[in-house]
Amino acid sequence: MGNYIKQEDRYQVMMFPPRIEDLVPRDHPSRVIDSFVESLDFNKVKLKGDNDRCGRPRYNPKVLIKLLLYGYSINMRSSRALEKLSYDNISAIWLTGNSHPDFSTIARFRSDNLEMMKELLKYTIELYLKINLRFEPIIYVDGTKLLANASDSATVSEERIQRMEKLAEKILLEAEEIDMAEDKQLGEGNSGNKVSKEALAELQEKIAGYKKEFARRGGKYNSTDPDAVFMRGKKGLITSYNGQISVDDNGVILEADVTNKGTDNSELRNRISGTEANTGVTVEKVVADSGYFGYNEVKELLEEGKGVIVKPTNEVGKERGKRKGKFEERDFIYREESDTYLCPDNKELRFYGRKQKGSKMYRIYKVRWEECMGCRLRSQCCSGRGVRRLGVCGDKAFNREYGKIWLEEGNRKLYRRRKYKVEPVFGVIKSVLKFRGCSLRGLDKVKGEWNLIAAVYNLMKLRKLGIQGKMNTLLSSGSILTYWEMRYIYN
Repeated sequence: MGNYIKQEDRYQVMMFPPRIEDLVPRDHPSRVIDSFVESLDFNKVKLKGDNDRCGRPRYNPKVLIKLLLYGYSINMRSSRALEKLSYDNISAIWLTGNSHPDFSTIARFRSDNLEMMKELLKYTIELYLKINLRFEPIIYVDGTKLLANASDSATVSEERIQRMEKLAEKILLEAEEIDMAEDKQLGEGNSGNKVSKEALAELQEKIAGYKKEFARRGGKYNSTDPDAVFMRGKKGLITSYNGQISVDDNGVILEADVTNKGTDNSELRNRISGTEANTGVTVEKVVADSGYFGYNEVKELLEEGKGVIVKPTNEVGKERGKRKGKFEERDFIYREESDTYLCPDNKELRFYGRKQKGSKMYRIYKVRWEECMGCRLRSQCCSGRGVRRLGVCGDKAFNREYGKIWLEEGNRKLYRRRKYKVEPVFGVIKSVLKFRGCSLRGLDKVKGEWNLIAAVYNLMKLRKLGIQGKMNTLLSSGSILTYWEMRYIYN
């Protein structure tokens, strides 16, 4: 046999056994988590589940928070997996001081302390402020779909209710046939068909509940997690939530939230207010993609003095129109004195009315039917048998003014930087931290979990301060790196 590195004898008695402290590398991510949790002021942290007055002593909340943060950082999020981690993983043993909370304790603590999980993100931001990182008054905003912890097979739709009603009818017919057969055999009124009747009653009760909730919601929903909604993904409509974040120029998450709306066009104000609440910095500019362009909201924010750099929806329309080979708004000439448009064949489109779609208000212009039907350019302008309509978002004056803001070179440069600032954050969360779907159910719980993963992301980013010894010294002694020292290590 060849020569191998000599292994230690597991039965060898040691006069001076190693400390757990010596088994965790100095630059291990768990040390950032430990330093962060130890730095928290638990007189201010909102926690539930205090049972110190009677019964068995509780686990130190620091232990449970450390275990949750560490578990989420290595893609172990279920309470049973976290319990197992506290026995099997040296870093988890080091973090918890060799204590082993059971899965029900972990699950209950996480469920009871949703507000605390939301606050953890804010505490990571305070930590960045301690190291003298100053947040610029510009934020980059984006959203991503988060898979709900619910099977798509639990979707309650009109078709499913109809199938269940047919099943109930089938069970009823079978029960009647069994009753008749048993009456002939045992005598009338002596049927023993109790099981079928109970199953039928249970099914009918479920159908009634589904119908009531279906009517209340005005459409299909998921019975496992009713707060989740159906959002279009690569595989079609999937039960999801909409995870929102705002980041600064360094890619630090400044605020995080979750909605159960499939669109983003009314979220800019929420992103600004969330950032200002967490950082204490007044946001001057918000940068987002075209999905955030809600006419009313953008107009209000501009009137309040906020800088809004969002790609206008008509810009997107131009690109799509170019791909389809159809005439778009840019091909129509607006005549302000008569509030009409001229099409490429000089036909007049008159104002027809207004249409609200989501948060956007459109002015609709329409050409006369007989003029459109006989037009030589119809194939390049219309689809199907209808006449050409033109939907113009907002008023023309505002569109012109916002067009000037959008075309400013400084603003276009900021918009181009957006995808390098906020989109990589989702890449890290989904590909490195492996957080693609929720472990909890219900909007409030999902919000807490999303803030928890955002806090984990910020802590892992702190490793670039790195050299954990400096990190530990910073937190324990209160010393502060200068901004330029921090930028040097951070980058």
